[in-house]
Amino acid sequence: MIDRLRAIVEQAEALSAEEQEVLAAAWEAQLEALEEAEWDALLRKPGSARFLKELVDEGRREHREGKTEEIIGDSFE
Repeated sequence: MIDRLRAIVEQAEALSAEEQEVLAAAWEAQLEALEEAEWDALLRKPGSARFLKELVDEGRREHREGKTEEIIGDSFE
């Protein structure tokens, strides 16, 4: 963790639990927005659409060939 972020976390520790909850929610929202921006940038790259289409085609082919199985719940076993 960079020093600046560590200092901010130390300041946040002095806040009330309620204020920390508000801050945590804001940080989570910001992290989600950054992740979305990263995905958007990746999907705008040349070749992304072709690569995703190839993945879809491969998945469909494997399904037709009986090489897939249903995922039930959160289990990948």
